[in-house]
Amino acid sequence: MRADPMGDTVTIERQATPIQPRVVDLKRGRVLFVSDIHDRHEAFEYLVRVFRERVENGEEISLVVGGDSERRVTFDRLWNLKQNHGDRVVLLAGNYECALIMGFLSVGSYTGDSEMEPVFANIADDLGERFAAYVRFFRSMSFVARTRNGIVLTHAGGSPKVKNVSEIGHFDWDTYVEQYAGGEFDRFLQTPLGDFLWNQDLRKRSARLFLKATSDRKVEAVISVSGHAHLSYLKSSWTRDGVGKIGKQILISNFFNNRFPGVYYYLEIDTERCYRSVDDFLVGREIKQFTL
Repeated sequence: MRADPMGDTVTIERQATPIQPRVVDLKRGRVLFVSDIHDRHEAFEYLVRVFRERVENGEEISLVVGGDSERRVTFDRLWNLKQNHGDRVVLLAGNYECALIMGFLSVGSYTGDSEMEPVFANIADDLGERFAAYVRFFRSMSFVARTRNGIVLTHAGGSPKVKNVSEIGHFDWDTYVEQYAGGEFDRFLQTPLGDFLWNQDLRKRSARLFLKATSDRKVEAVISVSGHAHLSYLKSSWTRDGVGKIGKQILISNFFNNRFPGVYYYLEIDTERCYRSVDDFLVGREIKQFTL
């Protein structure tokens, strides 16, 4: 059991990890969304303090983390947040967590991306002898968070292979690990779960299909919000105000952009506000940033 830098106790190595709902509905208050923390743990700690202070002040507020972290200390922080704040904290699996669950530690050799080659193996080394405990933690994570006013939060956005929200609710890691773990990366990407977590489809039509698929009697999905796609790879006309806006229904928000070192981004969504398009997300109101 290790001491936590913010005064709590980290117990991820010793406690069981209850499976979280695959689809989480956020019914009230404000929602902070941050995705793709990667190795920026110190900056994430700043956002954790913001969240905790607002909780302590009695605000109705939730924190949704959209996957893709690289450091053991960050995974410990996420575990700690979930243990201490329960349903206020929603942890979504990203493709990084997926790679570790599936054993795709040499994914760069599959994709041809030499920069990715050492990443997952390095994470596995960082997790060390407790690797299996962390994998159980990753497997417990949710896949989708929805707000009552139609914002759908995921790691990688609108996969056209998802046919309905109940399909997401039944994604089963055991089945995928049994069939594809280790060296079946290309085949795995063709599956609904693989495409969902590694999605690169930013077409407006695909977003419309995905939002229709993630709608039901509880939620009419209007806008897809995700991380995953690097803003530096997008068309310049799609990137403004620190986020990516594609058409009226796709918004991409990553924690940082290498073009602007030291600047960090997150979203604050009001579940009571009517959002008709991504243009309703405004700088300073929904689109937040800070510098370190």
